[in-house]
Amino acid sequence: MALSHDTLFFEDAFVNFSDSLNLFISNVGTDDLELDLYFEHEYFSTDSTHLSISPSAGFNLPVYFQPDSVGSFSSALLFVTNDFDQDSIYVYLTGWGINPPVFGVSPDSLGAALFTGDSTTLVLTLDNLEGGSDLTWESEWIVELEATELYKAHEHMAHLAV
Repeated sequence: MALSHDTLFFEDAFVNFSDSLNLFISNVGTDDLELDLYFEHEYFSTDSTHLSISPSAGFNLPVYFQPDSVGSFSSALLFVTNDFDQDSIYVYLTGWGINPPVFGVSPDSLGAALFTGDSTTLVLTLDNLEGGSDLTWESEWIVELEATELYKAHEHMAHLAV
């Protein structure tokens, strides 16, 4: 049995949200590798508690970290195997739980009615006043123009002239 890592370090994970890292397990033996998985603490988990890996094959195991509070977390994942050379092996797990950002926006919509040639400035305020970590964001602006009756009449006349 060979593992891609002996320690998985989950950097900053938001409280009450899940983060994942992969652990690759290789069967370097000549028989099927049977594994039972045990976690010391419930804030680390995986989708499977038993694995069977064919000879010369591997398995990418997602390991999840879901902190329930702010702070440092440490645990271990125990593999109990049928490998005669390694009947058990530990992978150490560490992570840091942080409060997530809390996105605020004011106002919740913007609008303006302008005459041709007019311009205006509208202010949109984004904040993270209640957040516990940096807020990273991107935006995409969608501008919808509503045709006036005068514009529609002009367009109709332009099509007739063609």
